[in-house]
Parts: sequence; structure tokens; C-alpha cells
Amino acid sequence: MQEEQQLKQKIELLRAAEMDLSSNQGKINASVLLISDRLASSKQAVSERSAALFELEQLIADANTQQQRMAARGAVLERLADVLGPRGIQHFIFSQVLRQLEQIANAYLLVLAEGGIKLIIQGG
Repeated sequence: MQEEQQLKQKIELLRAAEMDLSSNQGKINASVLLISDRLASSKQAVSERSAALFELEQLIADANTQQQRMAARGAVLERLADVLGPRGIQHFIFSQVLRQLEQIANAYLLVLAEGGIKLIIQGG
């Protein structure tokens, strides 16, 4: 009888341990589900932020490209302004007139000095 009592106590202890285990397993499963949900939510948030980051990076790359194009165009326009601006055209005409004056003067000097004198006009 005493053995039977001991066995019943052991069975009761095992059933209690089984219930604790089952309860703990339920808590663990709930924790795992909660963590899985949080992980999925975090992955989605990272994905959304990554997409926004990629868009920003593309915008920055496009802006840099546009800035380079604008700088190149600005350099061309600046050069054109120098060449075709008020001083550019004046300088061009002045240079041409000086060359013509030099040619005419040298033609007269060739006749007058018999080629012994040559005039060179340098313009700034």
C-alpha cells in the first residue's frame, strides 16, 4: 500500500510537472509569436525606410549630375560672354584693325625704306 501511495504521489508530481511544462510551453509559444510579429513589423519598417533611402540617394545622384551639367554650361556661357560680350567684340575688331594697319604700314615701309624697316604692332 505504501508503494501504491508513493506511486500515486509520483504520478501527481509528474502530472503537476507536465501541467507546468505545458503552461510554460504555452507562454513560450506566445512569446515566440510576439517576437515573430515584432520581427515582421521591423522588417517591413526597414524595407520602407530603405526604399525611401534609395529614392533619396537617386535624387542626390540626379542633382549632382545636373549640377555638373550646369557648371559645364556655365563655363561655356561665361566663355561666350567673354568672346561675344562688349569687350570681346571690341577686342576682336580692334585686333583686326591693328593687323590691317600693320599690313598697310609695312607695305608703305617696303616701298619707302626698300624693305629695311618693318613695323610690328602688338595689341593687348
